[in-house]
Amino acid sequence: MPERRPPYCALSTIYDRWQRSYGMEYNHSILPRLRQTFQRYGVTPSHLLEIGCGTGTMALLLSREGWNVVGIDPAEGMIAEARAKAGADSAKLRFLPGDVRTLPLKREFQAAISLYDVFNHLASLDDVVAVLRAIHAALVPAGLLVFDVNNARAYRRLWRRDDTIREREFIMTIANSFDARAGCAISRVGVTFSDGRPGIEETITQKLFVKKELQAALMATGFRVLESVDFAFPSAPGAGKLKTWWVAQTAGQPER
Repeated sequence: MPERRPPYCALSTIYDRWQRSYGMEYNHSILPRLRQTFQRYGVTPSHLLEIGCGTGTMALLLSREGWNVVGIDPAEGMIAEARAKAGADSAKLRFLPGDVRTLPLKREFQAAISLYDVFNHLASLDDVVAVLRAIHAALVPAGLLVFDVNNARAYRRLWRRDDTIREREFIMTIANSFDARAGCAISRVGVTFSDGRPGIEETITQKLFVKKELQAALMATGFRVLESVDFAFPSAPGAGKLKTWWVAQTAGQPER
């Protein structure tokens, strides 16, 4: 079987403009919730691991608040964009291409985050467990893990309609579908450029994981669940509670 290609390989150069087309960019709108979570559990800026860092926006924001951030993403194009964005803040930032399951990371992180539904991009619950094991191994005792996922409402509401985004430099078409029985969502993205550059086609697949599955996976990998709260997109509260905010803490050794 061929190796599964990381998502957003082809879309990295226009990813930020794509996300800004929806209004306030998600990293900026979710940052207050992340700050409040850290404050609630007494976590102050130190070493932080970001899984699925994308183009580095959140890592950059946190570095300016005193965090030393290591960002990981399997798409090398995203890492290239993140490194270019770092600029004068690069002393507190390190971006690594690859998979957290295979990278040799020290157990030095007080916190780990994985936002923008990164966990939904994993193909199976076994993958979720493997990623959680790797995160646990990188966190210090009582280290905090914060992540969000798309819940069933999000897929029923957002992944059953198509979209067209028109920018001056490109037009993007997105064809969405959601198989509720399989818990599988697919976005087929096409981009044409106004300057005649070759177009882009990419298929992005997401998987719905329900709360009881994620809770069991966290407990099996040595985490204690602190929060599991449905919430609305900060920039679109009227759309409903389409995401779930998870907070967990390292509490023991993963099951063998």
